[in-house]
Amino acid sequence: MRLNALLPRSHRLYVGLNIVGFAFALTTVLFIGMYAARELTMNMFHRDADRIYKISGWGCPYPLAPVIEAGVPEFEAIGNVGRGPYLEIRRPEAAEGVVTNDGSLQVDPAFFRVFSFRIVRGDRENPLPDVNSVVLTESMAKALFGNEDPIGQNLVIQSRPDWVVTAVTEDIPINSSIRYSVVLPLNPKQALYNGTTLGESWDRWQYEIFGKVRPGSDIAAVNAKMQQVVEANGNLGYEVERVVCYPLSDVYFNYADLFTAFKGGNHKQVVAMIWVGIIILLLGIVNFFNLSTAQGTLRAKEIGLRKVNGATRGHLILRSLAESIFMTFIALVLAIVLVDLLLPFFNGIVGFPYPLILMNQWWQWAILLGLTFGVGIIAGSYPAFYLSSLDPIDALYTHRAGRGNGMLLFRKTLIVVQLIASIGVIVSTLVIYGQLRHLQTKDLGFDKEQIVLINMDMSIYEHRQAFFSELRQLPFVQSISLTQGIVGNYDSGGPLEARYQEEKKKIWSKFIIADSAFFTTFGIDMAQGDPKFRDGVEGIVLNESAMNAFQVDDYEQLRIQDESGDDPSIPTTKVDGVCRNFHFKPLKQGIEPLAIYIQPIEGGLINVRVEASSVSDIRHVFNEIEAIYRKFNAADPLYIRLLDEMLAQIYISETRFLILFTLFSVLAILISCFGLFGLIVFSNARRRKEIGIRKVQGATILEVVFMLIRSYLIYVGIAFVVAVPLAWYLMRDWLSNYPYRITLHPGYFLIGGAVVLFVVVLTVGIQSWIAARANPVRSLRSE
Repeated sequence: MRLNALLPRSHRLYVGLNIVGFAFALTTVLFIGMYAARELTMNMFHRDADRIYKISGWGCPYPLAPVIEAGVPEFEAIGNVGRGPYLEIRRPEAAEGVVTNDGSLQVDPAFFRVFSFRIVRGDRENPLPDVNSVVLTESMAKALFGNEDPIGQNLVIQSRPDWVVTAVTEDIPINSSIRYSVVLPLNPKQALYNGTTLGESWDRWQYEIFGKVRPGSDIAAVNAKMQQVVEANGNLGYEVERVVCYPLSDVYFNYADLFTAFKGGNHKQVVAMIWVGIIILLLGIVNFFNLSTAQGTLRAKEIGLRKVNGATRGHLILRSLAESIFMTFIALVLAIVLVDLLLPFFNGIVGFPYPLILMNQWWQWAILLGLTFGVGIIAGSYPAFYLSSLDPIDALYTHRAGRGNGMLLFRKTLIVVQLIASIGVIVSTLVIYGQLRHLQTKDLGFDKEQIVLINMDMSIYEHRQAFFSELRQLPFVQSISLTQGIVGNYDSGGPLEARYQEEKKKIWSKFIIADSAFFTTFGIDMAQGDPKFRDGVEGIVLNESAMNAFQVDDYEQLRIQDESGDDPSIPTTKVDGVCRNFHFKPLKQGIEPLAIYIQPIEGGLINVRVEASSVSDIRHVFNEIEAIYRKFNAADPLYIRLLDEMLAQIYISETRFLILFTLFSVLAILISCFGLFGLIVFSNARRRKEIGIRKVQGATILEVVFMLIRSYLIYVGIAFVVAVPLAWYLMRDWLSNYPYRITLHPGYFLIGGAVVLFVVVLTVGIQSWIAARANPVRSLRSE
């Protein structure tokens, strides 16, 4: 069928509006579909993913995995996994190294038997044969060795030159939350600060355990057997009842509030984004349908003439559907081109390299053709089935066709639905922005500003006293405190047992281990007591939530047991004070009971409070600290960050979600504008004679414009009344995920309604102004 036959010249505006508007809608839907597909298939690409489980929702000591492996034969493979830092890796002869963009992992050899990251070079059966082995991704191997074979090559990592590349894996898929650029083996014989080895230490709960069960295993039975084995052979610091299997699918969305470094998704955000995609697709289809009906009404005379000249109804239906399907196909092709052109911008927002849509897969063509025929038939249904059924004599009177109350009511309803969706997405965007700002600006209960974090590597540890001494001599350094984690992102804990007036008490609590300068460095106030901790002195401070959980008032009569048990002779330690509640965990979680153990720390994270009032001051601080570091380590990079920047990264997923949601909301409004623009053009064309008569009878341009936009103002009012309760309900449900959330005050809804009102008045008003200024003599002559 020739293009000229499908698209007569008189329909160019109709064709252009439909194709461009629908292409924008489909572009947005494709982006949302790519985002949602990645989120919902996260980590599911692994072979036998339904048999992979995370063991325990708490942090695990290293020996727990070997104990389970020895006593629970239902596990096909099981091992520890630890999230390592970002590293700079170099070849021995190179002056500069390559930074691990996806960080590092420290794992047991069973890691590659649990997960199916594909090994492309090296020993596929045993990629980590010894404690000096290194596994790289293809990108990392390419950056380090170019086209050379990396297997057997030496690398320098953290000043150690004896690492050997033993395997290379494919680059990590984008739908994997378990990411790495380099994998290093855990060494159970590694000596620890306290004189024990890693394989013997039950008090370092820093690892995650992943295992793959054998086919047909009963998970309830596996859980029971694990707990029996750990009870008999382990020395776990919390109840064995917490040693249970969690499906791999639970890890990313973290449904069970697990201790994991591989979470990051928010299922409700994904669902919200899918709904936005559905709304935008419906807006595009509604625009397509509305413009088809509006233009189809104007074509009623043409259809009548064709029927008079012998065209059958079947021929007219096929012709109309062919036009609609053809335009849908062009819009889809244009949408795919737009997606590929905008993909670098989209990747920059989401932080992951989505691939181009190359249409080289059969299922891509199936979706393209399915959407083409489905949407094309829906959009062309009115002119195809309704107008073709009209009596030819009736159809020749254009203004009588398509003006029945049923059809008019249906089209008005579609317009109102568009406006409801537009108000809803604007309100949702405003609420999401307000909640994110609340999370970023809420008082955490401690002073996070101007604290510099320094990772204590081996070069600092070996010369720590000299390093701290030189730091304290810097004029801008106010205090230094060591902690075993990032304050504001702590998540380690366990049972806390105590005696209160001879009564046994037990709660679940989080733990912070810090030195005596902790409270001074972080500016945390005391609620009861005023302990003055000297260097080298040990003590315990509880927060207010812990006191409430213990259900006691006098902290001086509360004594914390040094170990678990009901024996009254177990040694106890007095509580030195009660501090105000502060947010030691992200604001996405509430404040839990907390015990702060003050004791001398030899290793961990160095927190330096500095005096700096500008970016240049911070840069000077970093330079001075790095100059001191270079006295002890001239080769390796210094890991140094600002605490407030680290904490801001916690909300990076919310920030990206807000940006995406805002962009898609703007596109939804633009798509609605396409539809309104087309409708007002066709409406004004149909009312051209009425406008001319009113102007001849003395109506002003403003009076004519108001007459034309009055009905659309009514539509906005109806949409606002319907949209407000819907948006309120949906946003209240979304905010329920956050313990600390904003109030849904009326301003969000009024702004949403005002924005849509402004856009409608602007879109309809401009076209109405053009129509009202037309020469009435020419309008009446043409009629």
